[in-house]
Amino acid sequence: MKNEKLDWAAIAPPIILSEEDCKEQASRIFDLHKLEIQKTGGFSKSDIRGEQKQRLEVESRLLTPVYSVFCISFGMSPAERFEFTDIFDQVSRFAEMLAKDHIFGDGNKRTAMRASLSYLFRMGIELDIDDSDEPERNGMYRWIQEMVSGQKTFTELAAQLRNSARLI
Repeated sequence: MKNEKLDWAAIAPPIILSEEDCKEQASRIFDLHKLEIQKTGGFSKSDIRGEQKQRLEVESRLLTPVYSVFCISFGMSPAERFEFTDIFDQVSRFAEMLAKDHIFGDGNKRTAMRASLSYLFRMGIELDIDDSDEPERNGMYRWIQEMVSGQKTFTELAAQLRNSARLI
């Protein structure tokens, strides 16, 4: 079945996380970033400061995009606040916020890419994209780069993800 025929809103609606789950996600994203920097290289503030202090600071900053995109706020779901139709809208907005906020000293786009892919994978969705370890050759990384540089919007990224998606 072709992707445009799938009802992604029914198959993979936006997810809502509890406040506790959002805190756990911030911690997981911190760990994901650390692994990404170790794997691909780059600058990490934890090289300079104590990791525990840095972890607390960074996780508190990570809560902004995580809460905003995945938690109920003021009685409104993320889907209502942002008019998300499916998980693709949601992870694209999350990737945009995480990449643009520059929470980390380096690796923001790579971390946004990996975290977003993990949300899709947990929903049973795989993307048919070039998943090279080299950011310049990685399809989703390039899309995030274009979004950060203002060449594309998060809704355009969501459409690209939706079009390359398949159920696992």
